[in-house]
Amino acid sequence: MPSVKNVVPLLWIPLAAAQNSSIDLGWYAPKKSWINDLGQVLNGTGTNGFVFNASLLPAGTPYGTYNWCNMPHVRSQEYPKVDKDYKLQYVEVIHRHHKRTPYASNTFPKESYGWSCDDQGLFYYGKPLNPAGNESSSTYWSVYTSETNPFAQTGFNGSCQFPQITRQGLDDSWQHGKDLYGVYHDLLGFLPKDMSNKVTYRVTNNQITSQVAGMLIDGMYAPKKDVSLRIQPTGVDSLEPQYSCPAASTRYSSYGVGSKASNWTAHLTAAKPLFDSLDSISGIPSDSTDWHKSFDHYYDNLSARQCHAKPLPCNINNTQSCVSQDQANTVYRLGQYEYSFIHRDAPQSLQAAVGSYGVWLAELAQNMRDVVAGKSKVIYRHNVAHDGSVSRLLSILQVDQMVWVGMGAEVVFEVYTSKKHGGKTYLRILWGGQVLQSSNPTLETSSGLVSTLRAAAGQPTQEFRPAHAKGHLLTGVFTPTATASTLSSAPHFNSPSTPITVRFSSSTGLPSIPDTDGNANPRGVAIRFHLPDRDGKRHHTDIIAHSTKSFPTRTGAEFLEFLRAAGGPNAAQEVPEFLSRHPETVRFLEEPKPSPASFATEKYFGVNAFKFVKDGKVTALRYRIVPVAAEAHLETDVLKAKSPTYLFEELPERLRSAPVEFKLVAQIAEAGDVTDNATVIWPEERKLVELGTLRIEKTLSEEESRAEQKRIIFDPIPRVAGVEASDDPLLEVRANVYLISGQQRRSATDTGAVDGASTEAVKATT
Repeated sequence: MPSVKNVVPLLWIPLAAAQNSSIDLGWYAPKKSWINDLGQVLNGTGTNGFVFNASLLPAGTPYGTYNWCNMPHVRSQEYPKVDKDYKLQYVEVIHRHHKRTPYASNTFPKESYGWSCDDQGLFYYGKPLNPAGNESSSTYWSVYTSETNPFAQTGFNGSCQFPQITRQGLDDSWQHGKDLYGVYHDLLGFLPKDMSNKVTYRVTNNQITSQVAGMLIDGMYAPKKDVSLRIQPTGVDSLEPQYSCPAASTRYSSYGVGSKASNWTAHLTAAKPLFDSLDSISGIPSDSTDWHKSFDHYYDNLSARQCHAKPLPCNINNTQSCVSQDQANTVYRLGQYEYSFIHRDAPQSLQAAVGSYGVWLAELAQNMRDVVAGKSKVIYRHNVAHDGSVSRLLSILQVDQMVWVGMGAEVVFEVYTSKKHGGKTYLRILWGGQVLQSSNPTLETSSGLVSTLRAAAGQPTQEFRPAHAKGHLLTGVFTPTATASTLSSAPHFNSPSTPITVRFSSSTGLPSIPDTDGNANPRGVAIRFHLPDRDGKRHHTDIIAHSTKSFPTRTGAEFLEFLRAAGGPNAAQEVPEFLSRHPETVRFLEEPKPSPASFATEKYFGVNAFKFVKDGKVTALRYRIVPVAAEAHLETDVLKAKSPTYLFEELPERLRSAPVEFKLVAQIAEAGDVTDNATVIWPEERKLVELGTLRIEKTLSEEESRAEQKRIIFDPIPRVAGVEASDDPLLEVRANVYLISGQQRRSATDTGAVDGASTEAVKATT
């Protein structure tokens, strides 16, 4: 089980409206799994680890496992903490109500046993407010039937409403509130200790959401005073949703429930024998459209029973004819398939969801903007909703694996700001208590790249970098030229000298790749400039370069697509197809990448463009790191005779006789040179300006280097006055990838350290 000390990346979504143009609004298919594989759904067995029979998971089952009866949510035990440089500003929670009795429309004409709810009360009453008047008695509904009333009750006999939150569902609601308070108050110190106007709760016009809210609020605050539940008018409520959107309704009906589309009716046709068997047991007429246009009714009926430890139903006239567990499991698998198809697999699903749930999302966005702008004092909003609410939201967010959102299923939106990153505001989205994984490249690219690179390298742990895993740290000094200070106001270009940390590395995510392996090229170098403290905090900026002049793709999404094609089961077809659309990737792959005689004899290139700023003048450039020693590479026959660690052995030997020096050079852009495409190489005749000398003086011991590499997180974005990022879309993606993998390394080793440790280390060794 993850420690509460674990850190994970933010899902980087800038909130500024001006940046919306960079957001990809297209539909992207979810990942393939048994859920959206009709063959596995129809021919499989069991529930593939999904739980349908209790609020509590079976012993030994990790929290986070899909549990229809009580879905995973934010808890302090598993909560993924962010780096301390980020300050939480706002939280908005939306979740489905907790477990209930089935809807009356989902019960059989006559059930073989009753359902009692005598262990709870549904309180409904009004009382005067503002100013207070006469007191109101606390009254609740008590369901009963009269012998005089000639009309027989359909469905379950007993004292329940259908639906109503059950006693177990009420207890789950209370615990849900307690867990949320345990994170956002006890763990993070974000929520106020007592109820205040900084916290609001919202429900829908369906009474079951109010039943949940009452228990949940008590679990959080146990308030002594009455609590207002916000609710929008019937017919226009955006949370449920209830507002009319004919376009969305038409789109859903064109491909989903009730449609004649062959890719929808295929599973219904294949499952006809199952329908026939269930109908014969339940007494549902075979021509009942509502019960046969999807598995929704049977799914709700059977799962509600099993979540409350009630037996599967039998025919009221033949108690030997009962629904088997295998049949129930098939219904559950088909229900998962239907929800995935309706809300994710069908390309039409995105626009249908936007139309039918876009109003609530717009309200959410405005809530976040108001907090960031200082227009709202509310820091926490809580919405109790339905599966139709959360499923549409996940559809819009394009969750990478869609499921039928079970009881209590939760999505949390967290807004952070970071002074370290220029006061920018970021959004993190949690689904089921963990960072949401999305198929949309805007939301998914960075985390997807990290996981894909790790998988390609076969990394069993997160202890190493997913790319350029093999490396070593050294220390030294940077001395700028006089010219550098005329181009940039950055401290390291305007100080006599600046301590530096340097990491040389080999390509791939293999920490033990032989230096003689051609796949270890291109080599890399990362340089950290340790700047004077700022506002009492350690301050630095980095440069990252490789021994190649370009990057294989223009965007992170394209790079992820290429990696997945190369590592997928259909690589023989998908890679050539990708390369046919991306000649720049072909050029990168075919470019010679010789192995260097030494890290000290290799030339390195910054593939991204940056902007130097001084006195209002802006200069676009790319970095080059040029060895003072002659550039030298090895012929193939010489390389074969070398040690698998020859580069890392040679460097300390070289340093024993003299420091290793490089010239930091800027290649200056001219009019027409692109700054937003790292696949395009600028002409060699562009002006080169020497910015200073990188003097490497000492190598860290193997133990020191290994420990420090797990802590230090290099950043491709400068984040220093005088040097600005260009409009290259790769920069933000690379920065996120470095941050994600860095935080994973720190969590894997539980160092609890921050980048400041590297500053102290270099000051001590330089």
